[in-house]
Amino acid sequence: METGCVEGITQKLIRAEKHFAEVRSVLRSCNKGRCKLIPEKDEQLDVLVLRISIEPKGSPTLSAVVGDFLFTIRCVLDHLVYGIVQRAGITVSRQHMFPITDSLSAFRKEAKRRLNGVPADAQTVIERLQPYNTGNEALRWLDCLHNMDKHRTLNVTIAVSSDTHFVWGDTGFEMFLGNEELHDGAIMPVGVPLNVPAFSDVVNRLYEMKVEGECALFVAFKELSLDSSGDLEDFEVESVLHRIYNLVRHGALPDLEPFIDRPGNYS
Repeated sequence: METGCVEGITQKLIRAEKHFAEVRSVLRSCNKGRCKLIPEKDEQLDVLVLRISIEPKGSPTLSAVVGDFLFTIRCVLDHLVYGIVQRAGITVSRQHMFPITDSLSAFRKEAKRRLNGVPADAQTVIERLQPYNTGNEALRWLDCLHNMDKHRTLNVTIAVSSDTHFVWGDTGFEMFLGNEELHDGAIMPVGVPLNVPAFSDVVNRLYEMKVEGECALFVAFKELSLDSSGDLEDFEVESVLHRIYNLVRHGALPDLEPFIDRPGNYS
């Protein structure tokens, strides 16, 4: 590869790896917490429900470092396109970048402006890396999370992963939940009718009783789970970032390097 392009990509990868190491360090401090069940009246259903409250709520530091990682690893893809265009003898413009699309038709449309001057065989490789092709879902995650971080805020959430231990006030009753995802702010899937006299004592006791305990936590990207039938654990932060890094470092980079290294003019 051309020296400037090589240096840029190398430095971006080194920086991404440092950000990822920092992400993992912050995550180690977020693996345990406290969980409470807070009684709350559901006006619409006229039932008493228990809302889940988890501490800690989240880490601004984690969100910031994850955002830095996403920006840096996204730059690697754009630097690759820059190197290919430059090696082909085409004037690089602000329009040139690595497109990430959700369909072949969208890719072809984007390629006309994002990959202008990029040889057809290089475009074929870039198309093959698109997230609508099986195995490249991590590129869709990168695009979604990076755009969110740029224009809104990074949406990470902490959830209980396993071994949740509740103590119900001074009753001595304990409850263990293993391998259950309890999301901060969600409602337990049970309610006590407020308009049934037989349950009045239960309602009063729940209002007065403190229900809390310890829990094991993991941090996940809530945004990625919205369009999926999977659990939040499928989008655990460290796993998602690791897959994004691997796709760029061990997929896109070696596949596209030859188009920058290749001597002579493209035909």
